[in-house]
Amino acid sequence: MKKISDYQKEFSEELRELEERLSQIEKRLEELPPETVLIKKIKGKPYYYRQFRQGGKTESKSLGAVKPGNIAEEERLIIERKQLLDERKELLALRGILQRAEKALKKEIDKKPMLEDYSFEVYWKDELTAKVRVKGKDVYVSSYSNQPGKRLFPAGKLSRFQLSEILKTRCWDEGRPDIKKLLRVRGIEEYNPLAIVRKTHGVSWNDFIWIRFPGEKLTAKDVLVR
Repeated sequence: MKKISDYQKEFSEELRELEERLSQIEKRLEELPPETVLIKKIKGKPYYYRQFRQGGKTESKSLGAVKPGNIAEEERLIIERKQLLDERKELLALRGILQRAEKALKKEIDKKPMLEDYSFEVYWKDELTAKVRVKGKDVYVSSYSNQPGKRLFPAGKLSRFQLSEILKTRCWDEGRPDIKKLLRVRGIEEYNPLAIVRKTHGVSWNDFIWIRFPGEKLTAKDVLVR
């Protein structure tokens, strides 16, 4: 399920793309002549005239006698200008909607920290050793093994900070030289023990402990490295 912050990022990205398109439209409109084409009769014969504003006055210039396709290029430019003006109008309206939505989401995010509730199971090989539930600021651990070598968490109640410190023991060292590369190839933006463990399942060469999150159809042979 998406979080509010995910929607805010999507709106921000849409706004960025929208602004780029508006910039392209404005640049093209500056290149297109703001004019119209009229037909005037001169001595009983129809002629095309280009009408435009210049120096605060309305001016006109003859484009020649009326013949099929004689002003096709001028018509194409006029049509293009109208289409761009219509698109700009729609994009400006959409920009207002996105800006208001982004502002509302940011206000909601800033109102209070958004703590994710989640849970996971801890295994030693294929033996369930603990169930961890994170709710609000608290972490609740149900233990199913009394063997120290198979246990990762003490039974009972922990803080989120304590949980994070324990998860760190199942992650790469934050200070290793290639840590940024390791995170990047797994799509992780910053060093976050939970995000890392979601990708690696907290496996280690030193034991047979691993972590399974809800919805994952995995067994020990799918994740353990030895």
